[in-house]
Amino acid sequence: MRALRIGLKISHEAGSIVLGGAFAACLVLAESAPPEPLRAYAAAHRQLAFVSSWLFVPALGVVVVSGLLAIAATKAYANAGWAWVKALTGMALVEGTFLSVAANRHHAEDLAAMAASATPDPEQLAEIMRQERTGLWLMLLLCAVNVVLGVWRPRLFRGDSG
Repeated sequence: MRALRIGLKISHEAGSIVLGGAFAACLVLAESAPPEPLRAYAAAHRQLAFVSSWLFVPALGVVVVSGLLAIAATKAYANAGWAWVKALTGMALVEGTFLSVAANRHHAEDLAAMAASATPDPEQLAEIMRQERTGLWLMLLLCAVNVVLGVWRPRLFRGDSG
């Protein structure tokens, strides 16, 4: 049982490292994407979608699954309120990630249509960029909350064995 808990901890931490790197890459790509010319922005957007699909989503899956299995395998975690709050914020992060990936695909279609048109709409492009950045920053906030909960491990409920 000890080997299982150690394996889950290593998986959770390794997944978190990859998740953090993928998240940082997505933020850098989103913040540095040039809005003009549109083709350059569309290329940066394809890179963002690639990182989201191939690094961010699988790493998040490893983090969430290993975290939930760790709660099940460790009695102290199962009785700790911080672990369950962390699990809930992790699920919110999963939801946000899937919404973000779906939005990226939708935005890619919008960008392709805008690039094909003779006069792309700068307001529509600005809205797409704002939505992407807002979503990424909200997910960053959720990631930070999860890290704080995992490190600080506050006693959140009476009788919490934290």
